Amino acid sequence: MGLHINIAEALKNRADYNILREPINDMLKRKQESAQRAFEDAVIEALCENVEGEIPECMYDDEAENFIRDYDNRLQMQGLNLDTYLKYTGSTVEDLKKQFRPQAERQVKTTLALEKIVELENITAEEADINAKVEELANAYKPSYDEGLLRGYGLESMAFFMFLEGMKFAETGEIRTIDYDNIK
Repeated sequence: MGLHINIAEALKNRADYNILREPINDMLKRKQESAQRAFEDAVIEALCENVEGEIPECMYDDEAENFIRDYDNRLQMQGLNLDTYLKYTGSTVEDLKKQFRPQAERQVKTTLALEKIVELENITAEEADINAKVEELANAYKPSYDEGLLRGYGLESMAFFMFLEGMKFAETGEIRTIDYDNIK
């Protein structure tokens, strides 16, 4: 029988215990969040690997251009713009498209896979859930968001909401519904 020391038991009557509790809880929370992200990434990777059929190149090109626009917006928040960035780095828009191509392919495949899952599983979302998610995103990206854009983007592909519902299904086995007719 080896020596076993329960650190929490040994420290619980000491003032040091409360000092250690918060950092340990923070570390555990970060580990749980990291594990959740790893799980979500593994699910998305498996989905992308199983997407079959021909995907038009224009879908990848459009998504790469979306990534470039998003990158330009982030540069502008830092007081730069895309043209200045390209000039300083000696690269071109085509170079950026090539750089973003793997991400664009993954995003397109993810969207197509999730849309198919939603169709096959008849998953719908309540308007209240969509409004809450729009509000959450709006608060996360203040002050530079456009609620109409968030709603329009969500209406066009709904991939983000489908992803969330897919994650809930994978974790709980509970099937929920997204009511497309009530999305505004």
